[in-house]
This record gives sequence, structure tokens and C-alpha cells, in this order.
Amino acid sequence: MAKISGGNGTSPLKNSANTGNVLLPPLADTLPVAMLVVNLEGRIDEVNAAGVTIFRAKNAAMILGRDLFDFCLPRVPDIISHDNPAGMRSRLRRFDGEEIQVSIQFAMTPGNAEKRLVVVTEIPDMETEIEDLLKAYQKQKQLNRHLGEILDLGRTFSLYSDLNQVMNRVVRVIGESLGYGFVGMYVNDLVDDRMRVATYTHPDLDFESFKASNPGNDWDILVTMTTNPSGLKKIGGKPVPVSFGMDTGFLAGKGNGSPFGAYSGGELWKLDGALIVPVKLNGSVNGGYIRVSDPLDSNACKNSSVYLSSNGSLSFCYQALWLYANQAAIAIDNAFLIERARLDIEERTRVQQMLTDTQNELEERIRQRTRQLEKLNEELRSEIMDREVAQQELDQQSKFLRQVLDSNPNLIFARDRDGKYTLINEAAARFEGLTVDDIIGKTDSELHHDLAQVIRWRHEDLNVMDTGRDLVLPEERITDTHGVEHYMQTIKRPIIGPDGKADQVLGVAVEITARKMAEQRVARASIDLARAYDATIEGWSRALDLRDRETEGHSLRVTNMTLRLANCMGIDQREHLNLRRGALLHDIGKMGIPDEILFKKGSLTDEEWVIMRKHPVYAYDMLTPIDYLHPALIIPKYHHEKWDGTGYPEKLSGEMIPLAARIFAIVDVWDALTSDRPYRAAWSVEAVLEYIKQNSGTHFDPKVVDVFVSHLDEIVFNKEPANSED
Repeated sequence: MAKISGGNGTSPLKNSANTGNVLLPPLADTLPVAMLVVNLEGRIDEVNAAGVTIFRAKNAAMILGRDLFDFCLPRVPDIISHDNPAGMRSRLRRFDGEEIQVSIQFAMTPGNAEKRLVVVTEIPDMETEIEDLLKAYQKQKQLNRHLGEILDLGRTFSLYSDLNQVMNRVVRVIGESLGYGFVGMYVNDLVDDRMRVATYTHPDLDFESFKASNPGNDWDILVTMTTNPSGLKKIGGKPVPVSFGMDTGFLAGKGNGSPFGAYSGGELWKLDGALIVPVKLNGSVNGGYIRVSDPLDSNACKNSSVYLSSNGSLSFCYQALWLYANQAAIAIDNAFLIERARLDIEERTRVQQMLTDTQNELEERIRQRTRQLEKLNEELRSEIMDREVAQQELDQQSKFLRQVLDSNPNLIFARDRDGKYTLINEAAARFEGLTVDDIIGKTDSELHHDLAQVIRWRHEDLNVMDTGRDLVLPEERITDTHGVEHYMQTIKRPIIGPDGKADQVLGVAVEITARKMAEQRVARASIDLARAYDATIEGWSRALDLRDRETEGHSLRVTNMTLRLANCMGIDQREHLNLRRGALLHDIGKMGIPDEILFKKGSLTDEEWVIMRKHPVYAYDMLTPIDYLHPALIIPKYHHEKWDGTGYPEKLSGEMIPLAARIFAIVDVWDALTSDRPYRAAWSVEAVLEYIKQNSGTHFDPKVVDVFVSHLDEIVFNKEPANSED
């Protein structure tokens, strides 16, 4: 039915998508909490300003009419059907594409069972960040071990004094340790201005792929590398920075930086599908480069029993190549020096002193290179010590996390696939009446919980681990180990193990027993209050009838006829309570009319009629201070208005007269004319019916008259309709 208003009009909330009753008050727009009203299908009918903000919408129109669960992951639309307050935890996808963790609470809306009030609040997500830090530490610890292995292999380069042997050793170590099908080393021999080349080719190398990634321009690349390395950009090269410290591949895109620090080591280049690493001779002069290409499979630098690089990070691969290139440079420098010394011995055999000086110089440079290597090793040991300090800090953080868990009043626990507790906080242990150590490693069966309860929990845990999705339990009744019942709200989520599988479930339970008991007390109190209200109204009605014995029983009769006529008109049953109250109190304003006028036997004078016609206004003024009677004031105030505008107190006409008043006007006249009065006898049913038909369109609403006449027996005499079925 159309909304029955009080004649003074109401304006719906500007963020409402319907034209019926508005459930969010205007004050909702000033609240910082996101509030919505949805129907039972999840369509958003109303939203406040904070709701527009949390969705990051430009205005409320972008949200109204949309399905709430189009924005939520996971979708749990059946949660709306609960009659009791319910809640869930979800990922909310905003209009700008960002997803946030939120808590969504549903509650019944007062006076409207077809709508739900929804409160959305953002939940900070800290667990993922802690888990990422733990993974990052393990990742870095593994990286440090492999970098140590790289350094050990690199030291073997200096075991050879012949340049060709050094270069062959370098390409073989790089190919076998990092898993590349082709490794080439190209060094500019400054003695005779020629290019020294050493290559490593794996037997499984795809020759066609090799040709595509090695176009044969090595001399041009060598010239560029030894003169202006940035010139590689002109032939399609792209620089790739090499950083040491926290494994940058693990934290890529996190935006959090590294808690352990990182420093830049240099850069390498990508060209024609290959990686090019500069080989810097004599400290800083580019003397050549190493080219690697054609990984044995699509996962170069991935975990393998053959390769050292089991951390699965390209950043590790770049670091390893950079270290190999630097250690190769030292070994090649040494080999060059030794080779040059050998040439000097052959050419200047007669100049022994010069040879001796050259050898001394060579030995000193070797010692310098050795000291440089020792310094690098010392720096690496210092970095490892820093990692140990970081581990201690991480241990302290773990203790702090334990303190946070134990200080949380909610019940926090974790169980594995066998149902054994792997984690529990102090609050959960106290709930069981045990200590944390008493519970860890035990199952709920061993803790003597109710069998049906244990089976339900096991089913929920396995479902969360198998599906990998959160499970929100809005409300459940739990019996503790002492047989005491509690009401809890619980959320369960999977814990992903190192193998990428969910092998545990994390649960957080909030006890709501006190709130549940309070809600039940409030519900009972509301019912008692409503009964008291109706009993009071009926008492007022009987008091009116006792005051005017000539109309005794009138209020109850017109009330029953009004409800039956409203039912025939198809008015929503939820409006019948207000119709009943309004009909019972329709003449309450006559309490303000003096007895000499109200009970006058003869006709009233014009002045007396002025006073008599004020009784609808008196009724409105008397009942307005009573908030719960506001919806019922329509009939007491407007039941004497007429369709043609000649009624009182406001001379409303047509459909400007509220529908409830138009309905009551007919039954009020019917009962008055069919009842005996001291100044006249009761009319016949036929005469009254004819009178009502004649006044259709003047006194009465023609549509209401049609329904009244066609259902006369049902409305007046409470008879069943002629075509009713058993």
C-alpha cells in the first residue's frame, strides 16, 4: 500500500533508493560508521555518507540498487535471512579496485522484517605482514648460504694461472651452478689487441634457440663494453640493477622495504634474450663480459638437485653472476699478470733484475687482490652477524606476538588436520579451565567436549582447509568442559603451510553470552511494553464509551469494521496495528468538549458547533507527545474530512485526505446511522447503504465506497466471503 502520512508530509533520506518509509534517519549521515539498508535479496536501498566513503564511490547513486554481495568476497547472501543479528568477515572490493578486509554486521530493522540494517567496518590486516616477514627471513637465510657457496666456487678461479684455464673454469662453473645451456666469456687481450673467448655448452642445449639468442655480434659488444657500456642501449640492451641484502625478488611489489637493509652492487644487461655481465679488469676498467643464455628449462635459477640456486629468485641469479664476474676479474687479472710476466721472462732473459722486480710487483698485486678478497669475505661475515642480530630481534617479536595473543580477551586457537591444538591463547585456555600447555597437542575429544559439538567443529575445520576460504559462524551455542553453555561468534580461516597447502585452521571466537541474554530480556520487555500500550489504549476507549453511554460499544465496533475494510482494500497487515489504535482513539478529543455541549439533547448552536468540531484537533494535541502513537494519529485527526473538501478540521479534499481516514469515515457513519440515539431511531441497513452510495464522491472516497458495498456482509456482519474455499 502507499505510505500513510500524517498530513504534514515527510521527506525521505537523500541516500534512499525507494520512495517508501526511510529507515536511516538524517542523523546517520553525520556518523563515522558506514551504514546501509538492504532488502532480503541483498539490494542496497539506503546508504549514509560514511558508506559512500568506504566504497569509494563518487556519490550514493553509484551504490543504491546494487547487490551488496557484488562487492564482497566471499559471497554469503543467505546470511541476510537470519532473524537474529549476524556478522561476517569479508574482502570488500571498492569502486577504485582496491580490496580491504571488513567486518559486516546485519540486524533487523525496527518495524520492517523485509529489511536489514548493515554496518561495515574496516579491519586492519596484520597477520599477512608478520607471515611475510617470517618467510622473508627464511628466504634470506637460504640466500646467504647459497651466496657463500658461490664465493667458495669463485675462489677456485684463482687456482689457475693460465688465462685460458681460468676462463674455461669460469664458464663451466657458471653454466653448471646456475643451469644455463650456454655461457660465453669474452675478454679484450690488451697485449696483442685481440679477443679471448671461452664457452661452455650443455649437451642438452637447443641449437636453434641458441642461434636466436647469439646473433654473433660479440666483437661489437666487447668494443662497446670496454669503451662506453651505456652504448648497449643503442643496440637494444636494457640495464638491470644488482642489489645485495634482503632478497628483492621475495619482497617485489610489497612496498614495505627491508628491515635488514640492502645495498647496490652494480648492474648487468639484458640483450637479445641473454644476460651480459661486465668483467672489470684492473679494478674499474671494463675488460670484457660474460654472456649467459638458453636456460636448461623455463625456470632458470629454480630449485634443483643440480643447481645451487634453490631459492627460486632471479635477484639471486643476478647477484651470483655479479659475484662470479668480480671473482673472475680478479683471477683473470692474476692470469694476465702471470702471462705477461712469463712473456717478460722470455723476452728479457738477460735482464734478471727487471724480471725480479716484475715478479715482486706481481706478487704484491696478488697479495693486494688476496687482501681485497679477504676484505670481501670479512664484509660477508659481518653481514651474516647482522642476520643473527636480526634473528634475535625476530625472536623478540615472536615473544611480543605471544604477549599480544595472551592479552587478547577473545578466544584464539589453531588446530591441524588431526584436530590437535597447535596454538591457543590464555583466554581460550581459561575458557577450558586448563593451561596452554595442558591443551597444546590434544584434541577436543581428549578435552571431553560434547561429541556432537566435536564432530561439527571437525567438519568446519576440514571444510576451511579443503576450500581455502574463511568460514564465518555468526552465532553458536557451545558447552564447555564443565557443562556450562556459552553463546559465541567465531571466524575460521586457513593457515597456508610452506608447501602452499592449508594444513591448519586459525579460529577467533568472541563470547556474546551476556549480549545474548540482554537481547532476550529486551525482547521480552518490548513485548510486555507493547501489551501495556494496547491495554492502555483499550482502557481509554472504554472510558470514552462509559462517559457517553449513548455510544457504548461504538469504538470497538468501528475498530473491527475498519480492520476488515482495510483487509479488503489490500492494506499491508503491518499497518493494521496503527489502524486499530487510531480507530479506538478516534473520539478521544471529545474529552476536551464541555459536557453541556457533548450531551446536549437538542441541536447545537453555531458557536457550539465550532467548539464541537475542535475535538479532532484536541485529539491530535493530546496524543502527539506520545511517540509510539504518532502513526495512529491519522484517524483521530482527519476522520471528519470529506472527499469534496467541506469537512473539518483542515478542509482537505480527495486523496489529500490520508487513506486510513477515508476508510474510517465510512464505517463511522455506518455505525452511527445504524445505532439508536435519543434524538432518533436507528436507520435500516438499506437506508444507510443508500445514503453512503448517494454521498460517494462528496462525503466519501468512491473507491472505498465500492469496496465497502461489494464486501458489506464481510465488513459489517463479519461473514465469510461467498466464494471462500475451505
